Amino acid sequence: MTLNDTIRTHLECFKNDTEGHKLFPREDWRYEVDNDDTSLGYDEWLSDKIDFEVENVIDAIDRFIYRSCKAVDGEVSEIEYNRDVVDAFSTMRIIDDEAVDRANGFLGETPEKPVFGESFGSVPSDIAAEMSRIAHLGMVFFEGRCTGDKLMEVMVETADKHEMSGPGVDAARARAGAETPEP
Repeated sequence: MTLNDTIRTHLECFKNDTEGHKLFPREDWRYEVDNDDTSLGYDEWLSDKIDFEVENVIDAIDRFIYRSCKAVDGEVSEIEYNRDVVDAFSTMRIIDDEAVDRANGFLGETPEKPVFGESFGSVPSDIAAEMSRIAHLGMVFFEGRCTGDKLMEVMVETADKHEMSGPGVDAARARAGAETPEP
């Protein structure tokens, strides 16, 4: 199953007949209807929201992997990388207090407390754990406690496991000397 399909399935499991979708509740839809921001019925509106969320998360993961490659190549500073961690985790709604607090601490910023718990995240827990692993490896890479090759290896292994694609993933594969799998 591709990453796109995995995330879509994960987001669709948050549907609940009485309350609507936990990330996109009926109250949000009603607000948009009342403000003439949508004329869609709830089901169509929800489908659009899930489609957008999937695209946004896929893009965030690919961009995060690309930026990690740039960090290994010395084209992204530690400050930029830590911002990338915070931005990517925010988009994916990943709750990793250690990574986000560490990144925010490095940036000298007060950590923002997430709105949703892990069960409301945009990616399943196994993907969240793997993104956290990449983030932590990237942080220790800057401390000299992880090689760039190890970080690339983990990114390519994760991309292959979840059938990820995109320019960032392609850059990681190229940097690691790995071949892009055929679709």
